[in-house]
Amino acid sequence: MAHGWEKFNKWTVSGTTQRFAQMGVPLPDIAAPFATFIELIGGALLLAAMGPGRFSVDRFRFKGKKAALRSGVDTPMV
Repeated sequence: MAHGWEKFNKWTVSGTTQRFAQMGVPLPDIAAPFATFIELIGGALLLAAMGPGRFSVDRFRFKGKKAALRSGVDTPMV
């Protein structure tokens, strides 16, 4: 989130676009605003505990199921 805020507030999106162009990032006019807002929104979602893990496929596939370790230990993972 801090890097997105820096791109948005300190460097501005147009400054980030110029920097991306200097670095050779493909389509800097699209990549800079995308990176800025994804970093801001993604950081905010992680802080709110709503990041990628919350919506992962595994979370829904294994919801309510207990998994046991295959190392010979009988204690289930929670």
